[in-house]
Amino acid sequence: MKIKHFVITRLMICWDERQSLSDIKQYPNTQESQRRLDSRTKIVNNFYIPSINSQTNHEFENIFLIDRLHKDLDYSGFDFHKLKNCKILCQDCHRTADSNLLQFYNENPLTEQEKDQGFKTIELTDGAKKNIEILSALTKKDKYETGCSNELQDYILERYSDLDLIVTTRLDTDDAIQKNYVQNIQDVVYEKKTNMFIDYRSVLSAQIRNYSPPQVKTFKALSYGGVRGTMMLSTAFKPQQFEKYNCYVAGHNHTCGKFEVNNRHKIEDLAGLYLQWRGNMTKNCLGTHTFRENTPEVKNLFPFLHDYDGVSNEHNFR
Repeated sequence: MKIKHFVITRLMICWDERQSLSDIKQYPNTQESQRRLDSRTKIVNNFYIPSINSQTNHEFENIFLIDRLHKDLDYSGFDFHKLKNCKILCQDCHRTADSNLLQFYNENPLTEQEKDQGFKTIELTDGAKKNIEILSALTKKDKYETGCSNELQDYILERYSDLDLIVTTRLDTDDAIQKNYVQNIQDVVYEKKTNMFIDYRSVLSAQIRNYSPPQVKTFKALSYGGVRGTMMLSTAFKPQQFEKYNCYVAGHNHTCGKFEVNNRHKIEDLAGLYLQWRGNMTKNCLGTHTFRENTPEVKNLFPFLHDYDGVSNEHNFR
């Protein structure tokens, strides 16, 4: 049985078009867009990327989705070069009848190089240059969509046409998965060998202090029962069913309902961390400091919180 696993993350993509419309009104002034992008670098570099690199199973592809509106922003602050298999998919994220969006996409087409699986060269903070792959972003229909759309489907089906099952995992930039996350998901897929909604029953919400580097202030355990899904859910499906079952086909609390009851699986374990930071604070997810980061469970599942690349990360805690 042949599968391919994709961990997919939206970068600067909202669920509706209002933010994009606001950015277009200011275009070509991209200062506000760049400010929002820069606000994510500490969280991504200190939590998201280390959690990806700490996985016990690296048989997956890490894809970031960006809107074509933001393709020329400066991404050099992100440690993308530390990821083993990272690609950036540039797409028309908001297909809508709004005249401003349509006009922008029509007047700002991709270069021929970008259309043909070209590369975007970014300069890293140490002066080195890194090629980040930009995948095709051709508009194919006008219906409003977001998340995974035709560009990603085409990319996967053209390059992996012989797959039995595709696995997609949704992961936000302010999330961090435990070290066995990918392995546990793939174990379920290889065991069930069919379309599946796969999720975990619990996560830890971690409040982050916006220091440099950022610090974990509090933890709070959150449980997910029934059809409620975490924001780190996964789906498995046949290649021709991408549009119906990909991990962004619906909101995280509605994706489970796309699958039959017998095709839903909840893993009795901790999925990862929701990172609550200044730009994304949810009051009911804030807890009290329980020193839970020092428990054997957390030390084992999130080794990067204490040691990453051989460097102590004890500064992560207050």
